[in-house]
Amino acid sequence: MAKKETQEILQLNNLKDFRKQYLSFDKRLDCEGIRSSETEQVTGFFEITRLEQMALRDAKAQTFFERRNFYSIVLLTKGQMKVQIGQETYNMKCPSLYFVAANQLHSIQKCTGDLKGYHLIFDEDYYLLCLRNQIKLSNFIFFITNTVPMLSLQQGALDTLLPLIEKMELDYCRRTTFKDDLLVKLYLNVFLIELEKLYEFQQDKATTTQSKTSLLVAQFQNLVKQHYIKVRQVSDYAKMLYVTPHYLNDVIRTHTGTNASSYINAQVTIGAKAMIIQTDNTFAEIAAQLLFSNPSYFSKFFKKQTGYTPLQYRQLYLNNQLID
Repeated sequence: MAKKETQEILQLNNLKDFRKQYLSFDKRLDCEGIRSSETEQVTGFFEITRLEQMALRDAKAQTFFERRNFYSIVLLTKGQMKVQIGQETYNMKCPSLYFVAANQLHSIQKCTGDLKGYHLIFDEDYYLLCLRNQIKLSNFIFFITNTVPMLSLQQGALDTLLPLIEKMELDYCRRTTFKDDLLVKLYLNVFLIELEKLYEFQQDKATTTQSKTSLLVAQFQNLVKQHYIKVRQVSDYAKMLYVTPHYLNDVIRTHTGTNASSYINAQVTIGAKAMIIQTDNTFAEIAAQLLFSNPSYFSKFFKKQTGYTPLQYRQLYLNNQLID
């Protein structure tokens, strides 16, 4: 039975928070490349950690839940784990993977002492490449709330995925400038596409079940992804889903830790970020494409959401300095 969300919920917002919670050593010392202010990076970050290096086996069970303001993928190659993702609990046996979308409830409840594998984390900003029409992270099927967030692997699939992970781990650790991240990002893109192919193949063979509220969350998220440019009001989405705005807000908050309006604003922000760093459009043109009434209002909205003006964000990206 799923735990109730009345227990302690830890918020992990960035790489520093993750390392503080799960690593008992300075991981950067194992790398040959950049070691500067990377730990302080609060946006545009990526990390691969071996499960056997993480502070998991010392505690037989976590007494807390967490919400991560970034995406996670865990590949289990040896041992077993019991994890809760959202409102459901899963028993993981090797080889397998599980996925945690941004702000999704998560807890590692138990694991065996022989645990081995990889733990990947990255945020939306790191994933954004200089590619147009790139799929958003939240659109990958395994990061959608109402889907089963785990994937069992056959040996052939494992043989495909492991070299990609090992290549990302090695190249990220050896990079000498932040521009070297481009190759790692491309490998990450290939890795996610391979995962989606494997996931869709397995789902074709299985029928998933879900609660009514989980289905409502997924429907809301899909509608926002389709209509966020033209539709910004929670009441409009509530009408599409035949529920009240108050009920929709309560359900979204229970499943994601944030309200419906914040989710809508987050999707608008993701779209704006992509346009800012993937195109040469002026900020007035971007504001118009996103249907803001004027560039000034767009700039104020973007700064409220990110802490940067559109100009600052573009300059930071071009200088590879998306850090606080």
